[in-house]
Amino acid sequence: MFCSNCGAKNKDDAVFCIECGQKVSPTPTKTETAPATKKKSGIWRRLLKVVLSFILLIVGISIIGFAYQWYKDLPRPVDTLGKVSLGMKPVDVTLDLGKPTDEGVNDEGWKHYFYKDYSTLNYFIAFDENDRVRRICSEAFYNDIFGLGVYDSEDRVVNKLGEPSKTSINQDGLSKFISYSKYNIAFSIEKGSVKAVCVTTTELVFTDEYK
Repeated sequence: MFCSNCGAKNKDDAVFCIECGQKVSPTPTKTETAPATKKKSGIWRRLLKVVLSFILLIVGISIIGFAYQWYKDLPRPVDTLGKVSLGMKPVDVTLDLGKPTDEGVNDEGWKHYFYKDYSTLNYFIAFDENDRVRRICSEAFYNDIFGLGVYDSEDRVVNKLGEPSKTSINQDGLSKFISYSKYNIAFSIEKGSVKAVCVTTTELVFTDEYK
């Protein structure tokens, strides 16, 4: 080390300068002058980073969850209601749902299947002239069509999907069908509430096979 008085070089363990006799003392090392709190502050910074990372992870998961629900409820054309899809053959329907509780044929030659087990999704299913599912309706507690389902109000349906492409009102004025052709969706409305949800390629009216 060097003397602060005359600048002479001395040994590191010297007490007095060999040239001028001035008392010298060793220069403090960095470790001796470092604040005692430096190590503690480093620990707190790392802990803060962990906490912030955890918070960001939770926020990210929440955003993804909300985005998925928003996308799921976004109106778009559909072709399936429960286990039944448009275009299925009668044999495919019976394989999935079993033998219908009732069946018939309308004036146009369309076959009808009815499933009336209210412990599951009860169905009204209409087949076209090519024996393909053309319409699927359910009166069960079904609410996976854009978040809409039985017992929802007509106003809620209209607020969600907009004005229907066709409205058909029964002669008694108490029942109506509202159809959304661009979504393949129609609703049977009674006294202002949804009674049945239908996935169909045609708009529902009271003069067709669904009465």
